[in-house]
Amino acid sequence: MIAVFNPGSSSLKYKVFDPDSNFSETLSGSVNNIGDDDFADHAVAAKYLAKEIKNHKVHLNVIAYRIVHGGGLLENGVQATEKNIKILESFSSLAPLHNPPAILTIKSCEPLFGHAKHLMFFDTDFFAELPDEEATYPLPLNISSDLKIRRFGFHGISHKYAMKKSDPQTKSNIITIHLGAGCSIAAIKRGKPIATSLGFTPDEGLMMQTRSGDIDPGIIFFLIEKYGMDRTREIIEKESGLRGVSGTDGNMLNVLYAAGLKIEDPAFKPKMIRTEKGIKNAKFALELYVRRIQKYVTYYTFLLGSVDKLIFTGMIGAGSSVIRNMIVENFDRLPIHEYEVIKPNEELAIALEACKKEY
Repeated sequence: MIAVFNPGSSSLKYKVFDPDSNFSETLSGSVNNIGDDDFADHAVAAKYLAKEIKNHKVHLNVIAYRIVHGGGLLENGVQATEKNIKILESFSSLAPLHNPPAILTIKSCEPLFGHAKHLMFFDTDFFAELPDEEATYPLPLNISSDLKIRRFGFHGISHKYAMKKSDPQTKSNIITIHLGAGCSIAAIKRGKPIATSLGFTPDEGLMMQTRSGDIDPGIIFFLIEKYGMDRTREIIEKESGLRGVSGTDGNMLNVLYAAGLKIEDPAFKPKMIRTEKGIKNAKFALELYVRRIQKYVTYYTFLLGSVDKLIFTGMIGAGSSVIRNMIVENFDRLPIHEYEVIKPNEELAIALEACKKEY
């Protein structure tokens, strides 16, 4: 059996797959709101979920972990040895919301499942061979080289899964749009990514739930002068994006509700009262959100020449026809031949990769 742990900034989920039964999902679980009284950190959450797996008497041969940032130094499927974890720790500052929780998860699970192989899989791996003209920032080349500053790209596991699911032979020109709490877009030419929106860190590119995405670097300098480094980081990473503009928590379901638009999740229960100002702000936030996606799609269509498929994935991309329809409005002017929706399953994608490594 293969277990896949997927640590988020405040969540931890796992799925167990049986490679001998067509990778059927045999068990799953999750912990949310990590940091509250019940689960102080990812170490506590990991031990809780590990106990759950053991109670079901599941024998694990392999445990795979989704890691956001590989730093260009670690490749998919490397073992979670002490040496490799130290390498991971050395660039955790580039993904401070995700890499440290992942490291805590690994360190907690390894002694509890000592018989299993522990493997790491990275969101950055799919974009490791981006063309130089897309991977390189216009900084002094000696500085970029010395400090290893480049576009790493993220959500690669999700983009690759959507591509393979749609185009197993990898013969098409595809644009994949991953929309969730984090958002990114990629241009893929016959199986090879040639551009992506996330960059050196997971803060660049599209407008996200709480992250600003692309902004003038001068704004960051200005904010640092006013508020200091730590407060500026909080603003850019945790208080901007949909949250900052809409006045909600930035969760897309809440933004859609605040804007008076259709909610397609039957389990959604509103916890706010609509106001005239709130409706206006939420609608404006969605306009900004959609416009930035459209800008990238237009550029990536130019790079590809024509697009065989534009694929939506991620919880928002696959879950909201309202957002999809807003994005593709007027796309009839672009050479995009087909639209497709693919439900995300990063855990299954990782299990399939882990199977290649181990069986």
